[in-house]
Amino acid sequence: MQRAISIVAIAAVAFFVIRLNRKLKQKVKERTKSLEESNEKLVKSNELLGAQDSMQREFINIAAHELRTPIVPILGFSEVLYSKLKERRQKEHREEVLGQLQEQEEMLEIILRNADRLHQLTEDILDVTRIESQTLKLRKERFNVHDLIVDAVEDSRKRIANGNVKVVYELANSTTIVEADRRRLRQVISNLLDNAIKFTKEGTITVITTMRRKDTESNNGKGEEEGGGASAEEVVIAVKDTGSGIDPELMPRLFTKFATKSYRGTGLGLYISKSIIEAHSGRMWAQNNDNNNNNNNEFGFDVNSQLRGATFYFTLPVVSKTTTELRIEEKEEAKVINDQRQL
Repeated sequence: MQRAISIVAIAAVAFFVIRLNRKLKQKVKERTKSLEESNEKLVKSNELLGAQDSMQREFINIAAHELRTPIVPILGFSEVLYSKLKERRQKEHREEVLGQLQEQEEMLEIILRNADRLHQLTEDILDVTRIESQTLKLRKERFNVHDLIVDAVEDSRKRIANGNVKVVYELANSTTIVEADRRRLRQVISNLLDNAIKFTKEGTITVITTMRRKDTESNNGKGEEEGGGASAEEVVIAVKDTGSGIDPELMPRLFTKFATKSYRGTGLGLYISKSIIEAHSGRMWAQNNDNNNNNNNEFGFDVNSQLRGATFYFTLPVVSKTTTELRIEEKEEAKVINDQRQL
């Protein structure tokens, strides 16, 4: 009797377990189907978003190209007219005519300034589309980056209307050879200088360079002792200003698209600049001068904690000099020393 009861109990439990298992399987099947349907909807939504994003980028790219087409002749002919007006004003002596010519010059200056802004905007938009589509091409060549910095500083001085601001440079040495796209690198330096000029009412904007050793590891993770690592030199370029500094709220997204709190500019310049430097195997970052705990940062730049403003940094790999280049450099230095002695 007791045995029969045990068999019945076991049978009842087994029946309950089988029934519960069937229900669970049904639930799992229903949830699996629901998840598959949700995943299918997500895939379709992602495909739709991707298609819309692609269409948007294509439209922006076409629009920027179409905008650039009429801007170029507007700028070109305006510059020609401006140049001719200046020549005519220099030759003219009648005060009445001189007043008219000056007024026309001022109007042309407004046209040129705004056409140039529109041209820069279209170029920035095109650069962003190239970066996002990974079609930004670099035309690399070997050159002395210090020559580029000097030229960029000289040009920036012409754009300063405020006499209370001066732009200077402090270069580590006379020659630092990099392999880079000269035009793109000039674009980066000019952009950083323009930003510094925009936010500096008085004081000094300084472009500083320093050299440092950069340890790089190979893919196999071995150290230098095993022949897997190499040590290379890089140049660190800093643009330091005494302006208003970077808004702490803006700092985390400083190098993202449209990151700006200024009514002037689109906030694309720093995003483009950082992308260009990273395409050269370098890096870019920034900090407020008053956020430093000591007077010298990790690269030896003097960024006094009592100074206002901000400092933007970027790095570039330096090309090792060949024996021929070293000999030429030695001869040039010897010539400079000899010339100084003769003086």
